[in-house]
Amino acid sequence: GEVQAPSSVSHSGVAALCKALEVNTSITSFSVTSLDLALDSVRALHTAITQHTMLETLQLSANNMGIHHCMPLSDICKLDVLKHLEISRNDISGTGVEILCMGLSENNSL
Repeated sequence: GEVQAPSSVSHSGVAALCKALEVNTSITSFSVTSLDLALDSVRALHTAITQHTMLETLQLSANNMGIHHCMPLSDICKLDVLKHLEISRNDISGTGVEILCMGLSENNSL
């Protein structure tokens, strides 16, 4: 199954979706796009994906993410369960890319 958060979802709504992702093992694709995604939301996604072994696709494009999001994103990149991670149209460059690469270097499925 696929879950796509509406662009009007609040930060608490993203947190609730993450909690649902932790327990619903039929979800294979999760999309949160075009939000001002809080750092806590990215951390909640990491926790949810760690618990959810069937998720293959995570779309986080256009969420106004920057360098401060890169450490939890790097941790997400380390999870071999993911086969596709979309983080385009965010403000990640330079040091942020280096941080993401550290996580990607430990992944065998992306």
